[in-house]
Amino acid sequence: MRGVDLNMSQTNSLQSAKLTFYVTRIAMLTAIASLLMIIELPVPIFPSFYKLDFSYFPVVIATFSMGPLSGIATAVLKNLISFLAAGVFTDSAGIGALADMLMGLSFIIPAGLIYRRKHTKKGAIIALAVSLVSVAVISCALNYWLLIPAYSKVFGLDGVLAVAQKACGSIKDVKGIIVFGTLPFNLVKWLIISLLTLLTYKPLSGSILKKPRQASKVSDKKKAN
Repeated sequence: MRGVDLNMSQTNSLQSAKLTFYVTRIAMLTAIASLLMIIELPVPIFPSFYKLDFSYFPVVIATFSMGPLSGIATAVLKNLISFLAAGVFTDSAGIGALADMLMGLSFIIPAGLIYRRKHTKKGAIIALAVSLVSVAVISCALNYWLLIPAYSKVFGLDGVLAVAQKACGSIKDVKGIIVFGTLPFNLVKWLIISLLTLLTYKPLSGSILKKPRQASKVSDKKKAN
């Protein structure tokens, strides 16, 4: 009985450590993502309402290190913070935050599901490539049917087109915004995030993202040696 109690105690201790790990890492990565949202970089070749930010980089790291659900939780919390901090005070009434979250989910969900099944560098590359296609399609659809109509109600379609045409003279209508603005912008943005993930995920997973079970295995090996 004492052996059974000891095993149960060890199991509960491990589960508690894993829960603490997930909660603290999600909180940490959400905080980093929220800070990165503040840094928005305009790209002259794209319409000024498209600004480059890397706030989904920590979200993808959360997805790869802890699974799709943790990635979703990080994305939702990140955008909730953004909405509460600024969304309710903007003319779009949070439409931008909602669209950002939906586009982010269209990337991290396929990435997380694929990488969980194929947990290798090749699997990571395939996961990110599939997700790049997914977010490109979803971003075009969201901009065409949700974002651009929402902003057009506030600023007028002519106003939106005028801003877009300053960056690219080939833009004549909403479809032009999608083809010359939305699609290439999101491909560039998510490609950069994908490359950052490939370059940093392994070093991070061996340090601040090391799971409790992994840490205990390392400790056991040291004791054995």
